[in-house]
Amino acid sequence: GDIKPLTAPKHHILPREAAIEIAPRDCNKCVYVSSLSPGTEYYIRAKSMNERGWSDYSDSIAEIPRGIPSAPENVHVTAISGTCLGVAFDPPLYDYLVSSYVIQWDNNESFTNAESDSSSCSSIGFGSCAISQSSPPPHRFEFCGLDEAETYYVRVAARNVVPVQFIHDGTDNTQWSVSVSAVTSDQVPDPPTSLELVVLGRDSFQVLFKWPEREGGQPISDFAVMYDTSEDFSSPNTLTVASTVPSVIPDSGGKFIFDFTPTTPRFVPGQLYFLKMIAINSVGAGAESEVISGVPSGPPDPPEAATLTTLEASKFPITTANIVWAAPFSNGGYPVNGYLVEWWTKEDNIPEVQIVRLQYSSQLFDTTFSLSFSPTPTIKKETPNLPWNAPASLVRRELLNLGWDESNDLMLISDVEVTRTTIASGFQWAIKFGSNPDRSISDGDMVSLSASVMSNGDSGSPSITVSTLQDGQRKGGQTEVQYLQVRGSGELSGHYRTKFEGSEWSSYIPVHADASYIKNVLTQISTIGEIDVIQNDDVDTALVGTGNDVIHHYEIQFVSNARNVEALVIDTSHVASTEGEVSVVV
Repeated sequence: GDIKPLTAPKHHILPREAAIEIAPRDCNKCVYVSSLSPGTEYYIRAKSMNERGWSDYSDSIAEIPRGIPSAPENVHVTAISGTCLGVAFDPPLYDYLVSSYVIQWDNNESFTNAESDSSSCSSIGFGSCAISQSSPPPHRFEFCGLDEAETYYVRVAARNVVPVQFIHDGTDNTQWSVSVSAVTSDQVPDPPTSLELVVLGRDSFQVLFKWPEREGGQPISDFAVMYDTSEDFSSPNTLTVASTVPSVIPDSGGKFIFDFTPTTPRFVPGQLYFLKMIAINSVGAGAESEVISGVPSGPPDPPEAATLTTLEASKFPITTANIVWAAPFSNGGYPVNGYLVEWWTKEDNIPEVQIVRLQYSSQLFDTTFSLSFSPTPTIKKETPNLPWNAPASLVRRELLNLGWDESNDLMLISDVEVTRTTIASGFQWAIKFGSNPDRSISDGDMVSLSASVMSNGDSGSPSITVSTLQDGQRKGGQTEVQYLQVRGSGELSGHYRTKFEGSEWSSYIPVHADASYIKNVLTQISTIGEIDVIQNDDVDTALVGTGNDVIHHYEIQFVSNARNVEALVIDTSHVASTEGEVSVVV
């Protein structure tokens, strides 16, 4: 078996200062070299001498003096909760190729339980656990499963490629750190982290943050939100927010969000505010978070006392008007940098003109085309197939035949004028809507026709396109209306965002927001003017062209954007459902 070192029993020799020393045999034809640096490669050579002189040097050999690491330094242990402790430590002074650390904890100062075979990383009341060196110092480790209000002792050792050696009494030569101790007890929570402010309006923010890493052993009950106009918080205001108010943002890396609208005192638009948070549990209030800042703001009020005047008489045609107004009562928090002036007339009707263009690369014989018209998501009517060179009168007749939808009692096309012209390698038809001079109204801005072409064996590669030559306009016009729908199944959660005609992303909209909330968010977008939002979750989905999975249905009317506008763009990366089926569409 293994050869054990000799031991010396207690002797009975005099004088009492005498000692028995057991050591390996003396070095014979060798030399001890001391004061070398551990872990450093050294090169060694030798030469011999006799009475004739010195020999040449031998070949060099390389060797590295090494040993087990010394003890880790600066070991500290602190209570995390009534059942958990955390230890932090620095690497040992001699840390040659340290690969891992062994941490032991026990309520016995001799670590007898931690040294037992049942001790592990997950054993209850004591443990011994090896961890890798994976992060820059100080290294940290937490362990739980402890009794509350109990004193526990902790020590740490480093390991490298040099194996430990067992010496007398069954112990090894591990270099343990000094033993430190702490008493388990519940603590105050850690502070929230990664705070962000998103402007929600003139008097409100959305606050985004990450939940405290540790709750201290007791659940967080509240968050204290402190805000001030001074960065040093010399006159802070504090509002307590229950921990149940913030909601998690799915797929955001653990972010939570809540709306912050203090009332005493209220935010002043345009004023810079500083904000920080504190988490609170039954033990008390934790440390303060980082400080963030933001400026609450919104669009300005309308201009005041606007008047329009023109010349009453002139020998020249009167083609100008003078508009005077007063500045808005509130600029919303930022200086007004411009005004939008719009004008229109109730007298002019402008008919819509669309161009259908059919082209080919060689002579056609059997090619046909059709036109379709779909003014709503649930209504679509299509002409029969028309010959590739259809005369204008035939195209007009078939379009007029689309004019009435019986099932919905809806006039689709009232009258059209069609002219056909020959173009290079094809024909084009100019279709003017609502041009009947006997009618007192115009059809206004029309939905674009759709076209399809069938070659029917012809080799001329026919193609067909539809474009708008002139947008229609009718007296008074009609505002744009877009449908915003939240669809899905199961329990929905999270937030979505929107942007419009090149704007930045809006603030976050809860998936179950009401119409007033959505209107406030949309009004904050710089490219959107006055809007109205109506919520109708009981809408007949057959009338809006959607399935039966509609959870919320909103109708967004663009009151002051007096034209065709682009569709709202939606970001749905932070909405979720318990059944995985959820979408937000326009």
